[in-house]
Amino acid sequence: MFPDGGVGHRPHRVVLFVLVLLTAGSVAAVGGGAAAQQAQVSTVAVDPVEPAVGEPVTVTVTVRNLASSDGAVTVESVRLRDAATGDLLTQTAEIGQIDPGGSLDIPVVVTLAEAGLTRIQAEAYVENVDRPLGRDRYIQPVVIDVAEPLVRPDLTVTPGAAYGTTDLTLTNYGTLTLEAPRLTLTGPDGSPQTHYLQDVAPGATRTRTIDTRGWDMGMLRVTATYTAADTTDRLTVEHALAERATEPGQVRLTSVDAVRTAGGIELTGDAANLGELPVEAVYLRVGETPAVTPIPPRADFFVGEVAASEFATFRLTASVDANTTAVPIEIRYIMANAETVTTQTVPVDPALSAPTDDDGGGGVPWLAVLIALVVAAAAALVYRSRS
Repeated sequence: MFPDGGVGHRPHRVVLFVLVLLTAGSVAAVGGGAAAQQAQVSTVAVDPVEPAVGEPVTVTVTVRNLASSDGAVTVESVRLRDAATGDLLTQTAEIGQIDPGGSLDIPVVVTLAEAGLTRIQAEAYVENVDRPLGRDRYIQPVVIDVAEPLVRPDLTVTPGAAYGTTDLTLTNYGTLTLEAPRLTLTGPDGSPQTHYLQDVAPGATRTRTIDTRGWDMGMLRVTATYTAADTTDRLTVEHALAERATEPGQVRLTSVDAVRTAGGIELTGDAANLGELPVEAVYLRVGETPAVTPIPPRADFFVGEVAASEFATFRLTASVDANTTAVPIEIRYIMANAETVTTQTVPVDPALSAPTDDDGGGGVPWLAVLIALVVAAAAALVYRSRS
């Protein structure tokens, strides 16, 4: 919004310029002698039509070579002078030639330092070897009404294209450059942060996108501080951070089963995308805790892309202590060019982590008993055969 809440406008009606159309019989040529004139300044145009102090103004001088000319004419330079003092304001040189009947538009840029009526003189210098000075000068007067300089910044805060982002946009609707702009943000928790922008030229826009996914919902206060014409000023707006009902892309682990293995447990299930947009580079890893340790062959698992409302299967292996009831799994994925990292804890049956006979724990050694019985039976048979 604008600092005064209004729409940008200028306090004066700006630009009044006089175009003197010169014909072949009224060309203002200066140089002396009686040689036939060959060129004329047909028009002079000013852009923008509403300039302000310090704003670049383009004065376009159109030089035409008469159709009756004996040959091409060479435009040496175009100059702009202060009509009152004769001081040179700016010039352009080595312009080029114009064939008979042709014309050439020559833009010259000038910056006017004072408000009010400014009278300048546009001068086109055309080569003429028959003149004592070797050239003709064609003069065109121009009057410009220049306004006071205008400082008119606009600051907007809008939701960004990516989920959980916010765009801060500073636009310059004035005539002076906004120098060294910086944006200071104060979130709902009161913590400020500052972002620096490049200078904003008249008519230009600068945008900074910030990640607000982890911010509390509430009012975001943004202040733009800038310098124009050696004066520092600021503009402040407020924006309500609103929580979206559904995240466009969200990965959750579903249908997770755990089975006992020789070295620990194996977890299998689905990595499901519950959102409305695809997610990329889905990566799962067993989280390490005092009771849980990721182990080969599948301590981590790369799933890849999962389309919206779709799922992909995964397998993970871990070593767990006795009586472990849950295993944390780290989930990483990219959505809308932003990475999301979460941890989901999946429950497991404590019985899976209890020692078993195969693990060498207590209980009856059935294999040893069976071997002993077989040996005893064999010995009895040998004894009977000998008897």
